[in-house]
Amino acid sequence: MRNQAESRTVLLITYYFPPLGMGGTQRVAKLCKYLPGFGWRPIVVTVRAGEAYYRTDETLLGDVSSVTVLRTGSLDPLTVAGYFRRRASGDHGLAGVSRLAKLGYLLLPDSKVGWIPFAAKEVLRLLRRRRADVLLVSSPPHSAQFLGLWLWKRTSIPWVADFRDRWYRGEFQPEPTLLHRALDRLGERIVARTADGIVCVTDGLRRHFEQLGARGLVTCIYNGYDPADFAEAQKRKLVRPAGGDRMCIAFVGAITQVAWPGELLEAVRQLEPGERSRIRLLFIGADLTGKWQRAIAAPELEGVVESRDYLPHPEAVKAMATADALFLPVSEKVSMAYVPGKLFEYLASTRPILASVPDGEARAILERAGCVWISSPGDRRALLANLRGLVHLWEIGALPVREERRFVAFSRTEQARAMAAVLEEVAQRARRNR
Repeated sequence: MRNQAESRTVLLITYYFPPLGMGGTQRVAKLCKYLPGFGWRPIVVTVRAGEAYYRTDETLLGDVSSVTVLRTGSLDPLTVAGYFRRRASGDHGLAGVSRLAKLGYLLLPDSKVGWIPFAAKEVLRLLRRRRADVLLVSSPPHSAQFLGLWLWKRTSIPWVADFRDRWYRGEFQPEPTLLHRALDRLGERIVARTADGIVCVTDGLRRHFEQLGARGLVTCIYNGYDPADFAEAQKRKLVRPAGGDRMCIAFVGAITQVAWPGELLEAVRQLEPGERSRIRLLFIGADLTGKWQRAIAAPELEGVVESRDYLPHPEAVKAMATADALFLPVSEKVSMAYVPGKLFEYLASTRPILASVPDGEARAILERAGCVWISSPGDRRALLANLRGLVHLWEIGALPVREERRFVAFSRTEQARAMAAVLEEVAQRARRNR
């Protein structure tokens, strides 16, 4: 590791950053926490936290307390909606705010394009005062990569594009029109063939960018878990005796069309009443579908299901580590390269995982890690059998616990080490080419 005098500077441009909550902020927050230990000092340019984002999490600020953070305004729909929300009154005003936020789907290339001019102005102001060795632009929003392209052309500072999700036809990239789809495809190709380095969160996405003819270094750095968050979970014995009078199976994370836990509800409804009485289902996370409360209202689920809204990250980690098992659903409609970010924290919790996951990279990671009971989406019989098998192990006090060696490669410290190596390689190539 370098000392402070030897540190280089990476200018990290990202829209999603603490105190904004949910999974999209954690990758960059943890990079900021651990990159200095590998010789890179981050300076962050991000949006000013508003009041219209889905959830905020002040606890995440602890990871970035020593980082220089420059916050800007924005004219994206969520920020504008937050402005009007503070002035709205009654249901009529809030309904108008909701309609305004939905207009973001009509913007090109995405709903956050209104942030780019503000970020560009702040970056140029910063670069007049100090030099950055590398630009690191993390997306989504993928419109931020166009800012990276513009800055690269204007300043000649080497540019690394970090893709936390797929761009063209991505699972979380709205493409309501053919024009959106065409621009996403074009933008992806332009960035691939221009950036000095591309970092992807899955190996399948890495191969995709290589096939696009990427000109620079292309590598995969998975999402991960912070060992500090899971210190207590990793001290558990390999076998933990059953506790309590009901087995707790938890789902932790946003409820979306991609991660819809409804299959577990159906499996539990198929159990005999005596079997259901031995189970407690705990769901923690923001419902982004608007359908969840109706789904858990079935009479058979009364007294079985407990559903909570988004919790601060330390509390979510505690829920994972203290559950008897965790449920991981992934839609069959995702690409083979899709890997949910929470998979790695699930692994680090050491708890058994009941998974409904299609063939692909996520399933392969789970199978290598072990301590997982997997069925395919839509295979209700297999999911029910796996559920009964786990309940039986719980009843006899034989639930296994995942060994640390199975997941330690996904720690946030290793992620930061790998990112530091990418930044160093890109910086060295840029110096050689001058």
